Order: sequence, then structure tokens, then C-alpha cells
Amino acid sequence: MFGKKRAQGNTVLLLDVESGSVGAALVDFSKTQPQVLSYQRQHLPLTQSRSGSDITHSLEQTLAHSLQYSAEVAARMRVHAPLQGLGVVTKAVIFLAAPWGSPNLTSGGPHYVPGIRQYIKEAVKSAFGDLPVSFYTSADAIVFGSRTIGKQVDTMAVSLRGEILELLLLSERGAKGYSTVPLGSRSILRTLQTHGNLSEHEARSMLSLTKHKDDLCYEPLLVAGRHLSDTFAEGAELLLPAGTATSLVVVGEQPLGEWFAKSIADNPRVSGLFSEDSTVEALLPYHIADHFERGAIHDPYILLESLFIHKNAL
Repeated sequence: MFGKKRAQGNTVLLLDVESGSVGAALVDFSKTQPQVLSYQRQHLPLTQSRSGSDITHSLEQTLAHSLQYSAEVAARMRVHAPLQGLGVVTKAVIFLAAPWGSPNLTSGGPHYVPGIRQYIKEAVKSAFGDLPVSFYTSADAIVFGSRTIGKQVDTMAVSLRGEILELLLLSERGAKGYSTVPLGSRSILRTLQTHGNLSEHEARSMLSLTKHKDDLCYEPLLVAGRHLSDTFAEGAELLLPAGTATSLVVVGEQPLGEWFAKSIADNPRVSGLFSEDSTVEALLPYHIADHFERGAIHDPYILLESLFIHKNAL
């Protein structure tokens, strides 16, 4: 009588909050498979300081910008596709990576930095109103996603984040070992700045070249890769007593994920920890694409977290 009724929809705000960036996506779960409707990953300003207070302050600003962007996109969707219900956000699901959130395998539950969940809840409410908000660790999604795509048996998942590497030793039953290494992808950028005398923009451009040239022989980049893979080896050596690993899977933004997987495979110190038939590979979008509606993005974290929501958090 008064026109067509607006569809309810089932759009979820997904946030991936880690030490160097905030990934924000609007994901539609109204169909058989999830569909990413909008996506943005905003990186924290790159500084030489890695103090907790500086990272926290930068995170607050980046989170606010990411939420504003997603809220504006959702509003445009509601205007242009009201009958489909797109942009009608029904809940928010937040995934926190180390140091903000990490699994505690001893207690069987997650550990979150005190105050971080309440702060994010208030930020979400400011941008989207009073939504239900759920929290998980990024490790939860990696463990679940590894099982879903068949890469969970005797696997070490290596999550390459901004300031931290997260290592997960996986088996059919889930995670049996977890540790962190205090270096990440941003340490590569800092090395290129200090040893290569490059600006941040030039450093990021240099990293983008690794997508097209596997044998890029740029000395500061080689030094950064060796240092990061050496540090990974130290962390992996401490974790391996919890169980064996016959495959290593690197989860990371591209092209850094593939580049770091190659750095690991080429490092004799790493190969000495694993058997000769062990494999090293990066988690690529095509490993996951069949689980999504068309137009899936290339961010492995958002994809794994969308899979987790689809099966565990709706």
C-alpha cells in the first residue's frame, strides 16, 4: 500500500585489526556463499618507533578512518539498492591479531589487551549505531580456514603482520602450538628506508616489483628477507617441540606473502629445521575463491575471516 518493503539483508561489518593496519569490509551473507561488498585496508603511519603508545595512538586514528569509510559505503548501498537490503548492517565481527588478541592454548580461550574491545565497541557504535559486536582472534580464522581448505595436517601457518609474525602449529584437531616473533612486514620497509635510502612510497614500490620479478637482486631487500627469515627460524625452533610440521603456509598481503615464502624456502637455517620433503607456499586467493560469490578480494585475512563468520558467527 505504501510501496515496496525494504529488504532486511544480512550485511556484516568485518574488521581485521592488527599491529600495522586495519582491514574493513562489508560482507553479505544472505546467499549460499559470502560476498565481499566493499573492502579497504588502511595502514598505520610508518615510523621508526615501535613503542606501544605510538602504535596504540596510530591505531585509534586508523580505526576511526576505516569505520567512517565503511559507514559511508553502507549508506550509499542503502540508497542505491534498498530492495536488496545491501548496506543494512546487522552486526559487527572483529578479529584481533597480536598484540591486541591472541589464543591461549593452555586455558583454551583467547587473550585480549585490556580495554581494546570496549574501545572498539564504542568506535563501532559511533559510526554504525548500537550493533551487536563479537570478538575473535585472527588465529581463530586461520585455524578454521586451514581446515576448510585442507591445509591443517602437520602444518605451520606463518602469519606475516605489520610488526609481528604469528606462528601456529596445526593438526587435524586444531592448533597445538602458538608463538609470536617481534618482526613483521614493516621491518622490511624500514630496512629499505635506512639501508636503501628510499622513501616509504619508493620502498612500497620496490616491494610491488617482487610480484613481477622473482629474482629481484636488490641488496637491501635481500638483507631484509634474510633477517626476517632468520628471526622466523628462531621462533619456529622454539615451537617445533610441540609437534612436527611437514608444510609451511605463509598468510600475508600480496606480494609480500609470496616473497616471504620464498625467503623462508631459500634460507638454509630454516631448511635445517624441517625434513627435506617439507613444502613452503603462500596462501593465495585461488585457494579460497571457490568458497565465495564472484568478485572476491585478494586479502587473505578478510577472506579467511569471512569463512569463519559464515560457519561460526552468524
